[in-house]
Amino acid sequence: MAKNTVKNTAKNTAKNTAKNTAKNTAKNTVKTKTTQKAFPSSLGKDADSVAENEGGNSQSFDSQSFLKDANSVTESEEFLQSGAFSDVAVTCGDKTWKLHKIVICTRSLYFKKAFTGKFKEAETGQMTIHGQDPVEMEWLIKFIYTSKATANLATLLSDDSSVIDAATRLFKIADYFSVDDCCDMAVKILEDKCREWAKKVQKAGGEHLSDGFLTGFFQAAASAYSQPGPSFQRFRHTFVKFFEFAGYEVLQEPRFGKHLKNVPELSHDVLIWAQRHFTL
Repeated sequence: MAKNTVKNTAKNTAKNTAKNTAKNTAKNTVKTKTTQKAFPSSLGKDADSVAENEGGNSQSFDSQSFLKDANSVTESEEFLQSGAFSDVAVTCGDKTWKLHKIVICTRSLYFKKAFTGKFKEAETGQMTIHGQDPVEMEWLIKFIYTSKATANLATLLSDDSSVIDAATRLFKIADYFSVDDCCDMAVKILEDKCREWAKKVQKAGGEHLSDGFLTGFFQAAASAYSQPGPSFQRFRHTFVKFFEFAGYEVLQEPRFGKHLKNVPELSHDVLIWAQRHFTL
């Protein structure tokens, strides 16, 4: 009898546990679906609420931390500046960096393959990079060692007149050398700026944006859309996000329509977005 009691108790406990688990799962599923349905369009929403609803991996990066204290020297940067205990050397143009495989190979797939694979660089510990800007290489190497911007990059990214071009250049070189965290940061920087500009558009209309800004914005978009491969898709989508953040009002600004015609790929993506979120 005791054996049957234990058996029945265990059976009932398992049954109740399964029932409660199924109930909670169904409840959470409904809750998740409801949350996902909460963004039918950005019409009437401010730029911050649109960004919060979208989420995204880049949201976890702190762009302010990346830009601030660009002149401060960390312990890892001391090794970069002094070259102490370096075991590889990388040259680009007239600039040579004495680096450490333990650092660069763990943060860049490009360097990992070069210095640990069956290439001459793995044997000699020497690499000469062609076709890249030494200034941009400095940006990348500083990020690899410190996760921060160089002083000149921080200045460019903090200026509305240069941030789009600088973020595009940063993403390109980070993508080339497979430094994913740096790519994420470039996207985050541009997203933050797009949100900031969108707020201004929502408050004052698109008329306040200068012709110089629009030219730079669409030139950078054209450059991003000209890059082959799927890795640039998330960076390209950042330009679409400006329209998502700003809402329908920005499409009513004649200058935007004129510039969109010059970047047909962006125009297509914006049209797809508009069809999904607005009744035109």
